[in-house]
Amino acid sequence: MVGVALFAGLFLLLSGALLVALPAETGLTQTLRAMHVLAGLVLLVPMVLGTISHARIRLALRSGSTTWSERLTSLSLLLVIGTGLLLLQGAWQWSDLLPRIGSVHLAASIALVLLTLLHVRSAMRRRAG
Repeated sequence: MVGVALFAGLFLLLSGALLVALPAETGLTQTLRAMHVLAGLVLLVPMVLGTISHARIRLALRSGSTTWSERLTSLSLLLVIGTGLLLLQGAWQWSDLLPRIGSVHLAASIALVLLTLLHVRSAMRRRAG
């Protein structure tokens, strides 16, 4: 299960990076965008449930021990999910806000990757020592 989640997360990361890097709308970018949206929607519920489960287990082991990086990671995840859903909905309604929402989605996605790496590194250090 973890392997599938890592693969899907990596796909979202790489497809999102390609969408930013590729030039104007082409058949490739439209297909990639559709796959990115579909993967995001498919992963939405498992990602939220997995995060909640992880937090419950963590807090059960060490009550009240959340760190600033865990809180920022959670906030980044909520921003990525929220702005992703807004972009999906906005494609039909708020065309003038899409670039701003897209910028927040991109910034939150980058922050989420960096904070998740920091979070995992910190957890590994605690386990080792």
